[in-house]
Amino acid sequence: MKPFKNKINLLSFLLLFSSIGISAQNIKGKITDANNQALPGVNIILQGTNIGTASNFDGNFSIEITPENKIIILSYLGFKKKLVTITESDSELIIVMEEDASQLEGVIVTANQTAQSSQKVAQSISVIGPKLIQRTGAKEFRDFASGIPNLSFGTQGGDAGGRFNNDISIRGISGDGTSAMYLNGAPLPESISPNLIDVSRIEVLKGPQGTLYGSSTMGGAVKVITNKPSVFETTGFIEADLASVKEGDLDYNLQGLINIPLSDKLAFRASGYYNFQSGIYDRVSNKSIDWLNDDTLLTEDFYGDTEDYNGDDFNIITNGCEGCSREDKENVDDKRNYGFNANLGFYPSDNVSIIGTVIHQRLEGDGYDFAEGDVDSFIQTSNTGLDETFEDQWTNYSLGINIDTEVGTITSSTNYLDRYFVETEDVSDINSYWWIEYDEDPGEVPLTSIWGGTVDRGVDSKLFQQEIRFNSDFDGKFNFVAGGFYATETQDWNYQDDRTGLATYLLSDNAWFSYPDPNPDTSDPDYEDETAWGDTEADYNNILNNNELPWYSYKGKFKDSEFALFGQFYYDITEKLKFTLGLRYFNATLEKDINETGADFGFVFSPFSTKFSESGVNPKFNLTYEIDQDKLIYATAAKGFRIGDSNELLPLFAQEELEEGEWPSEFGSDYIWNYEIGFKGVWSNGKLISNLALFYNKWDNLQQYRLLDSGWGYTANVGSAHSAGLELELRGKLSKNFELGGGLGLLEPEIDEGSENLPADKGDKILDAASFTANINAEYTKQISENKSLYLRADLQHTGERFGTYEPEIEPELVYPSYTLINARIGYTFNKTQIALFGKNLTNTQANFGSISSFAGNLPGRERFATNRPITLGINIKQNF
Repeated sequence: MKPFKNKINLLSFLLLFSSIGISAQNIKGKITDANNQALPGVNIILQGTNIGTASNFDGNFSIEITPENKIIILSYLGFKKKLVTITESDSELIIVMEEDASQLEGVIVTANQTAQSSQKVAQSISVIGPKLIQRTGAKEFRDFASGIPNLSFGTQGGDAGGRFNNDISIRGISGDGTSAMYLNGAPLPESISPNLIDVSRIEVLKGPQGTLYGSSTMGGAVKVITNKPSVFETTGFIEADLASVKEGDLDYNLQGLINIPLSDKLAFRASGYYNFQSGIYDRVSNKSIDWLNDDTLLTEDFYGDTEDYNGDDFNIITNGCEGCSREDKENVDDKRNYGFNANLGFYPSDNVSIIGTVIHQRLEGDGYDFAEGDVDSFIQTSNTGLDETFEDQWTNYSLGINIDTEVGTITSSTNYLDRYFVETEDVSDINSYWWIEYDEDPGEVPLTSIWGGTVDRGVDSKLFQQEIRFNSDFDGKFNFVAGGFYATETQDWNYQDDRTGLATYLLSDNAWFSYPDPNPDTSDPDYEDETAWGDTEADYNNILNNNELPWYSYKGKFKDSEFALFGQFYYDITEKLKFTLGLRYFNATLEKDINETGADFGFVFSPFSTKFSESGVNPKFNLTYEIDQDKLIYATAAKGFRIGDSNELLPLFAQEELEEGEWPSEFGSDYIWNYEIGFKGVWSNGKLISNLALFYNKWDNLQQYRLLDSGWGYTANVGSAHSAGLELELRGKLSKNFELGGGLGLLEPEIDEGSENLPADKGDKILDAASFTANINAEYTKQISENKSLYLRADLQHTGERFGTYEPEIEPELVYPSYTLINARIGYTFNKTQIALFGKNLTNTQANFGSISSFAGNLPGRERFATNRPITLGINIKQNF
């Protein structure tokens, strides 16, 4: 009888289990705030259990309800906890959460390519939400960058990024291609700084992001995410700023936004802006210097001789020093920035969204905003009075598709960037010192004569990117995100110095110039075979008589491509302990095709082609332990990678600055291993947040750029380095009305092993890395009545000393002192109108962001520095509708 009884018991158990399964109720819902805005990342838990889920980025969720437990608990930082009892008739819910002014605001991020509260992301991340962007008045990268722990930046100017390059350094990992700028999921050159007019949040991810984001994120990534079109209601605003800047005139900004539902499934959203920044630098021109090319026809040389090397009449055509001026000019660096953001959102169902976006931005300036000689000086000297202009315009087209399924979300992201920038720089001084009046100490002895002219540098870029990924949403212990990525970029570089007649002038008899004798005496014991100007006298004369010969010309075509497969896999070892494994395989190819000529290359075309390929795997390992719903600890080991490349040709005179074998023809890849432990906690029912991260980066074979005195440079591998430190961020609601926050970054960025390629020794500081960064902010908000409120906010941002050289005792001007910036804002809101008074850089501190490299070379004793703007006071008016 016992076997029969066992069978009965088993059958009863199966029937009971079956009845429970049949009775289980699948509930779907959408969570919004009082303004009908979706709330992603809301925690949804079955009461009395650890079973739950979270809402996705559209606020949607799905959960299984059993007969034994029909109550769900919803919690979200900044909102009151909510209990919802499910009835048998419920299948789809719309749940509205109520804000709680006594709590801090929560921010949802996509650091792991899925919607999560920033407090649930097991890595160090700084987040700037839309309210903070508004209340700090941030409009571009530099407005918020100094307030991020262990992030610093500069402007070198001599490489492909030009004056626009941000030279981002995160945790001491600095250099081109170590940190990426992302716009809506697409990696862009870090020299691009998207305008922040319609941005939902900014995420600064610290540490290598090689698994999900690729090889250009060794140090980290800066992500700018814009808002999506909404089908719920027509909204928008018009906003204007007017400000007075010390050393300049008036700044003004006008911007607006409109969101229009076209149907219950289609919406259009567009924003536009025009920003004008008054120049702050005054140009003083030399009234007495002799412009050699002042006439369109020269009949004698610098020494008064009227015959050239061949005994012919000295007749050289010039451009008459076109554009030269002896007039002084105030506010030479006026700047305009304008653009638009247009979006069309199509939502055919609750599970599908298709969003097309076009973002266009154009930046143009009349002159360069750099300090000359002294970072506190607002005077730029000029021997020619030539205007130095720049223009940077780009358009990014993107198409994002999200499809929610029962088992996860499929995401497709397609992006195409079309960018062109051009810069014009006065290179008269350095060339005149080198080729006309050379002195042992150029810059110290004033020039008496000069050949005026400019060089133009233009770069045209086309970048296409496609990523497809799948984020699983399984009920079990295992989940993952996996996908593929492809990118291809082409760049056309064009540098031109077309000073008519300069080459002929200098190749003539009596101007100072070291040219070879076209009829040399080969029996002379001091004879050297010099054929730079041609192999025959006829070749030399062809060069001599070519008035159109460019003084310098550079045409380069570049093509980069990358293919990658990636995955991040999550496994719940227990209810509290989660393990993550990340892997990314990549294959990248870089191709160059360059043709260069000019005085530095003996007026002989110097073609150069190369191809560099590499593949590899980036791993990541993470353990996360949730102490409770509001606190977690984590430990991570992750690899970051940056592909190598080939160096371009150096002219012979530039190579003479180096020891034999010091210039490498190419440089290899470098990589880091990041080891990090951290804690994230929410305390006192959402009134206090504390985040701490301790890290150690081991950086091997690191690439570092060396700028030579001649203005040329190269990249080399310089052994190894490390950066170790911590990041601490605290935010607290001291009362319902008063919030206090701050961040701290401590860093030890040091070279462990130098190299013969660069003058870096053990213990030298990694370039452009600040050992100490900090910020403090305080905000007071008062709700006067239902439709009236007042706020006051102050922000302090501090960045410590940085080094732009490995030889600070020889180049003290390249040691950049620490700086502290203070901004404040007071705003009043009534109905849908906001008025704010603001002050930027209230202590009128001129921060030294870094030295700027000239195209042609820097004059010793005449350094130029990128800096911030002086104290600025203004008013902001915003009308919402």
